[in-house]
Amino acid sequence: MANDLLRLPDKRHREGKLAKTILYSLNPRDNDMIAAMLGNFQESPVVGKIQFGSGWWFLDRKYGMRRR
Repeated sequence: MANDLLRLPDKRHREGKLAKTILYSLNPRDNDMIAAMLGNFQESPVVGKIQFGSGWWFLDRKYGMRRR
């Protein structure tokens, strides 16, 4: 799954066309993989170009949002 998820942002990054993006997962088992993957896109001039967020409309309890 990591390779599939990384393919599109990596291609756009190489082309210089990667937009600011927030990724989230509805499956907690993928959180560590997504968080680690985001480290590939933390460079100048736009630090935090891709960020990790919570699917708050799905995890609408305070506990669920904080845990993500």
